[in-house]
Amino acid sequence: MSEENLEYIRRSFEMFQSGEEERSVREFAHPDVEFVSRFGEMDGRTYKGIGEIREYLADIAETWNSYERELEELIDAGDAVIAVLKITAVSKSTGLEVDERVALVYWLRDGRIARMVSFSRIADAMEAAKVSE
Repeated sequence: MSEENLEYIRRSFEMFQSGEEERSVREFAHPDVEFVSRFGEMDGRTYKGIGEIREYLADIAETWNSYERELEELIDAGDAVIAVLKITAVSKSTGLEVDERVALVYWLRDGRIARMVSFSRIADAMEAAKVSE
């Protein structure tokens, strides 16, 4: 992976965080994008294609009173990019407050984000991306 790919993921994340989620998905996601969510109540759900990524965004709004992501670090993982995020959220159903670090592994194809998998442990993300510590 190159510095260019790290910057690509950074720009995607920044646009997403600025409230332009729909635009970020259109501009940065491959039409066949796949996202595997392993966080909270949506544990294990796989979203395939742009339409289902929109469902993910709706699921976030439906599940959480608040859901904030802060990018802490991007890691060059060879064929992938790992984003280390701080997530703070409040569940609608339980009122449970979440404050944890997670990792999101991005794989690109044809210059766009083709696959994303979230992990509750950074070490698991590193293993999935086959990065030696």
